[in-house]
Amino acid sequence: QGGIGVIPSVSDAFCKVCNRIRLTAEGHLRTCLFSIQEHDVKALLRGGASDAEIRDFIVAAVWQKEEGHKIGQADFVRPAKTMSQIGG
Repeated sequence: QGGIGVIPSVSDAFCKVCNRIRLTAEGHLRTCLFSIQEHDVKALLRGGASDAEIRDFIVAAVWQKEEGHKIGQADFVRPAKTMSQIGG
């Protein structure tokens, strides 16, 4: 039997312990669903980057990961892409 789960990221934020990143269909890495910043992995892959270069790029992006999504705060900026557009 299947099940359905809900991730209450807005009402019960888990940002400080979140270990998720997403690779979009366009080849961009997002460190948060609500981030306005994307990191272009596709350019590295198409440019012939080594595995070590790709790893270092991803690690650097993760180190820049936001502390939280800021939903409900005055400085929240709504991302231009919807969750369905980024694979969420």
